[in-house]
Amino acid sequence: VGAPCRNAMADAGVRVVRAKEGGDEGGGSGGGGGAASGAGAGGAGADSAVDVAARAAAAADATTIVARAVPLRAAKLVHFVRHCEATSNAAAAIEGRSAYRKPEHLDARLSPAGVEQAEALRARVVAERPAVDVVLVSPLTRALQTASAFEGCGKPFVAVEDLRERIGVNMCDKRRGIDEVRDEFPHVDFSGLDVPDTRWTEDCRETEEEIIARGTAFLAWLLKRPERHFAVVTHSSFLLHTLEKSGVCGDDAEVGKWFENGEMRSVWVSPP
Repeated sequence: VGAPCRNAMADAGVRVVRAKEGGDEGGGSGGGGGAASGAGAGGAGADSAVDVAARAAAAADATTIVARAVPLRAAKLVHFVRHCEATSNAAAAIEGRSAYRKPEHLDARLSPAGVEQAEALRARVVAERPAVDVVLVSPLTRALQTASAFEGCGKPFVAVEDLRERIGVNMCDKRRGIDEVRDEFPHVDFSGLDVPDTRWTEDCRETEEEIIARGTAFLAWLLKRPERHFAVVTHSSFLLHTLEKSGVCGDDAEVGKWFENGEMRSVWVSPP
């Protein structure tokens, strides 16, 4: 990706730094412990992420690594999740990437292995209780099924069109009609989706520049939302282009590296 793409996030005013595995804040959606208590004071005296990291290191919590100093009061804690294994992923492992174009994988569902991964993710969420104020999820079925891991948080679910996988050509990335999906996932707010779906086309696939721009727009929109703690359930190519190929993570390769199916990675997102 050329320099214009790598500078896209910087131009949009977004920074991403690493949080410890499972998130820096525990105690559920109330944002009770960890860094949230430092930010709760607000005002000029609020701690920075570096201050929090230093105290954590002093307490021998070596899993917190901060790449840049950001004011915690301005940062958003985001738990990025790649959907669990879909039937299209399982087929592609055997048949190659051409499987993604097959009609039987339209808006692909989780495979049996993917269902097990989703249950494991649910158990992790229950055990770690990551701070979550809202669950933002791709409207594709495999992501909606994966997002069910956060149902116990008791927070709203919102489908976001910009969180879709790289759009076009592949049938697994073409979503079903809103009415059909809403019937299966009645707890999700689908009011912000395009009706009908005008984004997917069978002969044109989104370019790297376009998906980076979409990721930029999503993070800028997220920063303007009132919530502070987010679960974001999305797709591998969206995550790769938004977090790694855009250059938003700087030199911290761990933040933007490839997500495996069902992986959850927690980061701080902030304005510059």
